[in-house]
Amino acid sequence: MIKQSKIDATILIVDDESGIRNSIHEFIGMAGYKSFETSSAEEALEILKTNTIHVVITDIRLPGMNGLELTDLIKNSYDTDVIVITGYVGDYSYEEAINKGASDFVSKPVRFEELLIRLRRVLKERQIKNERTLMLAKLQELAITDSLTKLYNSRCFYKQLDSEIDRSRRYNHPITLMFMDIDHFKRYNDTYGHLEGDKVLSRFGEVIKSCLRKMDTAYRYGGE
Repeated sequence: MIKQSKIDATILIVDDESGIRNSIHEFIGMAGYKSFETSSAEEALEILKTNTIHVVITDIRLPGMNGLELTDLIKNSYDTDVIVITGYVGDYSYEEAINKGASDFVSKPVRFEELLIRLRRVLKERQIKNERTLMLAKLQELAITDSLTKLYNSRCFYKQLDSEIDRSRRYNHPITLMFMDIDHFKRYNDTYGHLEGDKVLSRFGEVIKSCLRKMDTAYRYGGE
């Protein structure tokens, strides 16, 4: 019995030999993956235009465009991994496939258990890469955001101000800056405590953000 995958993924199988294509399609389905199948690179590109495909498994020798050319196009246009398969290992090398952007290379006759192991490895590496990208984006956002008000911080303000000044000079249009201050905020903190003061600042940040137009930005400039 094939162990079901815990990673949701959609696979596209490209092979002009219907027996191999159908067998891979069935085996991948048993492993818990959704899959499409087609016999040509041209049809594969049409499927990619209208569906989110995580991994393409393609033969190299295909009618018309070959699998390496398809791999090259996919890697230049889509966030999709490619596993290349071929029965002509003497004509095509692992290095050639990898240089085109393929994530793995499998020889025919295909051992389905081996193909599944390689597919799961590619998907796991893909998941790790995506998680790392999201984490990096989050860290970059935290570096320029005030944690309390969720407005941009003063470091971001000075950097953006330089850019806006350059843009103003280039296009000869004015810059508008508006500074806001909360009156008697120190007295409020002293009376009700810093926790309540933080709540005021947090809510104040929400109000400001709700008033912004798409082209506007807001920053926490000082202590308030």
